[in-house]
Amino acid sequence: MVLLDDNFATLLPAIKEGRTIFDNLKKSIAYTVTHAVPEVVPYLAFLLLGIPLPLTVMLILAIDLGTDMLPAIALASERSERDIMQLPPRSRSERLVNGRLIFVAYGFKGVIEAAAAFYAYFSVLHAGGWQFGMPLAAGSGLYPKAVSAFFAAIVLCQVANVLASKVQRQSLLQQGIFSNFRLWLGIGVELVLALSIIEWSPLHLLFGNASLSAGELVLAWPFALAILLLDELRRWLIRRNVRWVVRLTAG
Repeated sequence: MVLLDDNFATLLPAIKEGRTIFDNLKKSIAYTVTHAVPEVVPYLAFLLLGIPLPLTVMLILAIDLGTDMLPAIALASERSERDIMQLPPRSRSERLVNGRLIFVAYGFKGVIEAAAAFYAYFSVLHAGGWQFGMPLAAGSGLYPKAVSAFFAAIVLCQVANVLASKVQRQSLLQQGIFSNFRLWLGIGVELVLALSIIEWSPLHLLFGNASLSAGELVLAWPFALAILLLDELRRWLIRRNVRWVVRLTAG
């Protein structure tokens, strides 16, 4: 940082802006990397357990380069949290991506998203009469529907994840659920894109999926709600300075 003057009227806002930028970069990274867990685990389950592959490569690209892009960018415009100027200075050795960020993204939210996606996937298969170990009849349409349900679950949980990612320490209610217009615009584009992939039949051949009913689209809603509530609880414990929570997950 190069100071052009020693006027505290400009110095303090500059420090606040710098801290906000650093915080928002961490929020965006944490949100973006979370979806790696429900994207990788299906391939491990396919190799180790022999279940039908729940996610196609094209749908992974649709998440990485499509549905998640605008919300991740919009997090950069999130306003600063209320306590940002009460925090002690960062260590010079602190990195944007550290063990705590990886633990929250992979070991907490990513696990919930993977569980949600598999729940939706097997719910559709089971409702269609499939049992574990049975081959899926070619042309039945059941497998592409299950793939769509897996994809829809990831997108729904990522919407909850991006809302939870608005804050690192404060309550989401204090920050304001609707405080970032760009974020909600990104969520809107995300949902439209996901619904187009799921429901627009000309895209099914490209993505290897099929249309879903309204109920099948939101099978993962309890898991999305769990992400919001459990992350709110995690931040509450951080504000109460519960040591093991701070050590594992604070920033």
